[in-house]
Amino acid sequence: MAAQKSARTIVPRLARMAQSGKILGETVLMAAGRKAKRRWAQTQAHDPWVRRARNRGLPSRAAFKLEEIAARHSLFKPGLSILELGSAPGGWTRLAAAGVAPRGRVVAVDRLDMVPPAGVCFIRGDLASAQTRNEVLMALSGKADLVICDLAPNLTGIRDVDEANQVELSSLAAEMAELALGDGGSFLIKAFMGLGSTALESRLAGKYRNVRSLKPAASRAGSKEFYFLAQGYQP
Repeated sequence: MAAQKSARTIVPRLARMAQSGKILGETVLMAAGRKAKRRWAQTQAHDPWVRRARNRGLPSRAAFKLEEIAARHSLFKPGLSILELGSAPGGWTRLAAAGVAPRGRVVAVDRLDMVPPAGVCFIRGDLASAQTRNEVLMALSGKADLVICDLAPNLTGIRDVDEANQVELSSLAAEMAELALGDGGSFLIKAFMGLGSTALESRLAGKYRNVRSLKPAASRAGSKEFYFLAQGYQP
């Protein structure tokens, strides 16, 4: 009887402890996320690139990163077929559409909704979904010449969580690029130092003839963000 009574006492206690641990973990993640968002908002308020973007009617400073890279490496040409992964809010989409006009094609995909520029095919969906990937390939109606990707996870400030999320996103993007690109195509993808970037670089080096890392001027100096430009895709 004493053993049964002890068990009845201990089991609920363990359950409460487990639940408390879960709640504590979720609380820590939420607090870290709020802290990261506050830091981001403070940085945005004093960022000259953000002001320049607003003056040009662009949704974010990210457009200047693509603008610089595309100009230096001649990524955009009239008539090209481009696939954009993670297109919202649309700054990169506008540059891509203008760069391949008038005969080019741009297919943009994102889990978030957005209003695409004229002539752009927008697909709202998750790259992890086979249905979304199939829709993208059908919309391209052939192979892409260039895949551009500015995807990034919602940072929590917790290194292990952020790294796992970035690795997953990079893997999905690289896989989609391999499905979409034709022989000799190019792939531009955002990466972060230490967040699975070594593994991503190795994967790209095995699929493309040339891989280089780039840090555009509009990318904050203190940020770990950079870009891989992989060219000469080998199916």
